[in-house]
This record gives sequence, C-alpha cells and structure tokens, in this order.
Amino acid sequence: MLAQGGGGGTHQNRSERDSFAGMYAQRLGRLWAVENGLCFGRLDGADQTTLYVGRIGLADDDQRRLLIDWRAPVA
Repeated sequence: MLAQGGGGGTHQNRSERDSFAGMYAQRLGRLWAVENGLCFGRLDGADQTTLYVGRIGLADDDQRRLLIDWRAPVA
C-alpha cells in the first residue's frame, strides 16, 4: 500500500488505498505488540475441535479462526 505513493487515481481510489494502509498498519502493530505471547491457551472440544486462545483474535484469508481473543465469550 505504501509503495503505491500518493499520486495517481481518483479521490475514491486514494481514499480506499489510505484506508487499507491504515487497517494493515493497525493489524501489524497488534501482531508486533504480542509477538512473544501470541497464544497462551488451547481448548479441546468433545467434537475434536481445537481453539487456541490468545491476546488477540486472528483469522486466515478464508476467515477461519486461528486464534480466539481471550475476552471473547467462546474463550
């Protein structure tokens, strides 16, 4: 996002690019903040499911939960 610069495109394109850059920067900041203690627990369900509990919630690109925020009701 940052490599695209601030020049071209319509106002909407620049606004969307800036929004995505902010979102990704915030997500990276959250990941860097918990680098060493990202996961601190595991829940094994009776139905053979496993949930990992940590300081933040994370999902992969397909929106599958990889890490549950410890404050979430499911944790």
